[in-house]
Amino acid sequence: KTGAGRIPKTGHQFVWIVDQAATAVSTGLKHEECTVCHTKRNENTVIPMQECEHAHTVKTGRVEPGCETAGKEAYYYCTSCQKYFSDADCQLEIDDLQAYGIIPAAGHKFVWVVDVPATELSAGIRHEECSVCHTRRNENTQIPILACQHAAMKAVAKEDPTCTAPGKQAYYYCPTCNKYFEDQAGQRQITDLAAYGVLEPLGHAYGDWQVVKPATETEDGLEERVCAHDVSHKEQRVILATGFHYSVDQNGVKVYDFEVEPGQKQDLSDLFDAAEKAKGKVIVTVGETVLVFDPKAVTDIGGQSAELTLNVLSSDFGVEGLDGIQLVIEVSLGGTAFSSGSVTIRLPFAVEVPKGQVAKVYYLDPQGGKTDMNAVFEDGYVSFRTDHFSRFAVVFEQAPGGETETGGTGNETGEPVETGAEPETEPTKPGEEKPAEKKGLPAGAVVAIVLGAVLILAGAGVGVFFLLKKKGIFPKK
Repeated sequence: KTGAGRIPKTGHQFVWIVDQAATAVSTGLKHEECTVCHTKRNENTVIPMQECEHAHTVKTGRVEPGCETAGKEAYYYCTSCQKYFSDADCQLEIDDLQAYGIIPAAGHKFVWVVDVPATELSAGIRHEECSVCHTRRNENTQIPILACQHAAMKAVAKEDPTCTAPGKQAYYYCPTCNKYFEDQAGQRQITDLAAYGVLEPLGHAYGDWQVVKPATETEDGLEERVCAHDVSHKEQRVILATGFHYSVDQNGVKVYDFEVEPGQKQDLSDLFDAAEKAKGKVIVTVGETVLVFDPKAVTDIGGQSAELTLNVLSSDFGVEGLDGIQLVIEVSLGGTAFSSGSVTIRLPFAVEVPKGQVAKVYYLDPQGGKTDMNAVFEDGYVSFRTDHFSRFAVVFEQAPGGETETGGTGNETGEPVETGAEPETEPTKPGEEKPAEKKGLPAGAVVAIVLGAVLILAGAGVGVFFLLKKKGIFPKK
């Protein structure tokens, strides 16, 4: 109020107000506030922490050191002030708990332990092991073999040599140390028993050849000779039959058949001579491959050298300008021709023909040309007829109109060429093209190339080879 009725100010009535009480862990906060108008001052004034009485402590016991790990002394923790102490009265505070009370590792106490004792026959095995924590080191350490006294030495008698087997000088064997010696005392060890004391074989001393079974016209005979050292040792050899086996077909033609083992060389000159005189055919079988020589071909070959070579290559054909080759057949008579007649070649061939392609057999002439041989592909075999031997290739090529087909059969009827029958039509000659008869192969035909002749692995491919050499080195059939 102004004037004479003015009442003087009473002034603030400040008291302390605690905003956050102090604890043994943290300080508190307070301010002054007027009880009349609530004006504040001295806000955020710090209230000092209360002194901790350490009434609530937790002990962590001593940790003993290991061989490789350090230990730690006991200590105490006050949950009120959240401090660590080294004594139960919490008078000695720990400033750095990580560094406090470290007890160094004790280290290993290693001793040797025997795993396998050594003997006179074999070395032993041992390792070191800590007696406290059982940690191991130096495992599989060898204990030297014990010196052998050769108390159980055994004598091995001398073996006399025979005609074919070597002999051996006497020696000694110690089963305790499993070693061999020249002497009973075991002073001279044999380090290579196989090479020691070998006595060379005596070799055979054969007498003259004696006939055991005379040869006939159709059957081979046999003769032998006996070794003077051992009568059980004999050598035998075949006396060739004076004729060849044959049958007569429905037309009265003699068919001379001869089987050649794959990989063997066989003289067939006499066979062709005999067949020529009888105006017959010749069938040569090598495994599953068959060569049928008609009477005219036999007449041409008879009386001449017959070095027959057959190679079948399944890779690295050496043929340029012709795609889709599956295999190449190389046949030669060593220069002997049979142009008056023909030979039918039949061998296993079953390869799935790709969709839209056909299978063909081509004659490959030296000038790079090709002639369709009108081959027949049927029942897993390919057969074709020719009046000459040279190089032939089995090829997959694009079919006309994209249909899967095979080449013609090589005869007018469209039927397969029979291996034992004379073809009714003339064989395909070099440079002469004949239209192929369309004969469908199943698109999913299952195939494998099986060569009846011998497989010879070469860098260029797999070959089939047999040589029929002039004049008998091996027995006739």
